[in-house]
Formats: sequence, structure tokens, C-alpha cells
Amino acid sequence: AYSVLGGNIQCLIAACKALQTATNLDPTFFEAWYSWGILLIRRGNILQESIYLEEALQKFEEAKRYSFNETQEKMAELYGHWGLGYHIHGRLSGEAYDFNLALAKYRLAASLGLNYIEFLNDYADVTAQLAGLIGSVDLFSEAIKLAQNAIENDSENFKGFLHLASFNNKLYDLTSDDRYFFAAHEA
Repeated sequence: AYSVLGGNIQCLIAACKALQTATNLDPTFFEAWYSWGILLIRRGNILQESIYLEEALQKFEEAKRYSFNETQEKMAELYGHWGLGYHIHGRLSGEAYDFNLALAKYRLAASLGLNYIEFLNDYADVTAQLAGLIGSVDLFSEAIKLAQNAIENDSENFKGFLHLASFNNKLYDLTSDDRYFFAAHEA
């Protein structure tokens, strides 16, 4: 009930306390560990505090430990949120290492079938952020394909078109290949 009001810090704190009690009662309670991680990501994102994101990543690790009866769909969602935790942590730290860990989790989530629009947009975004940090043309090309996939799933995906334009523009800056300039303009 507290987690429904996820934009309120006091409710997030109360929800986390309730989940702590649940995991104390049953340390193998996958859903509690998983939910706790999601709430800590919200808290870390709202407060822009990496300590909550690091704690969320630990909760996802615990959830993974007790995931032996979970469906492929649930595991895809776990990896998607786990990747989001690293992604937000990377935005705060600016470290390629965090973006690389996020990309690995996103790839795993995608391999398990996760494909909702917000996930695809985040997956494309983290790929491009890592590409920008290390100057990788290949990763920018991958980010473009991911953005195109997100657009194919929703032709009114504004964020997908914005990503497509931005990623092509960055590839143009790296390569001076006019095809990327025109693709950015078209997007």
C-alpha cells in the first residue's frame, strides 16, 4: 500500500521497512527482495543519492539468489530493473563501468523477452551513453537499432524518435558520414 504512493519519500521509507520485516520473516521471499530493490531505485532517483541505488542492487542480488521458482517473464523484469539501477547509478557517477553493467543486465532482460517501450528506450539510452563515453561507433549503431525497434513497437514513441535523431547526430560527429546527418534530420 505504501509503495503505491512511490513519489512520496515517507511512503517509500515505510514500504522499505515493511519489506525488511517481510524478508526477516522469510529470507527466501523473492518478491519482497525484488520489490524492495524497485523502491530503493525510486528513492535513489528522487533524491539523486547513489547509496540507495547501491542498496537496490544488493536487493536484486538477493532476489536472484531466491529466484529458483520464478518464470522467465519475472526474471526478465528483474534484470530490466537491475539494469535500470545500474543505469541511474551511471548517470550519477558518470562511470563507463556502471553503464557497462547496466547494458549487460538490459541485454539479459531482452534475451528473456522483455520488450516494453520504456525498457527499450532505456536500453537504447544506456547503450548510447556508454558509446559516447568510450567513443564506440559500434555501440552507437547498436543504440540506433534499439531506438528503431522501440519505434517499431510504438510509432508514436517520441522518446524513441528523439533518441534516433540524437544517436545518428552523434555518429555523424564521430564519422562525418553524411548518411547519419540525414538520418538524424529525418528522425
